[in-house]
Amino acid sequence: TGTVRYVEVSTDAGMHWDEASLTGENVPGESIEWEHPWTPLEAAAYGLLVRVTDSAGHAHLSGPLTIVVGD
Repeated sequence: TGTVRYVEVSTDAGMHWDEASLTGENVPGESIEWEHPWTPLEAAAYGLLVRVTDSAGHAHLSGPLTIVVGD
């Protein structure tokens, strides 16, 4: 297992992807910390997908994680 090359986040079921910022140590075989600022356009349920690409170019998809924004 290599290191993480980048992490991408989608808030629209994979139609668009934004690169997240890696914030922690990038150690092979260990979890990685990342952040992605996001402001929802409206109160709704959003399906969050995360795609991680490793140093060998292999993409790994996780999700969807449902985030409900609203009152």
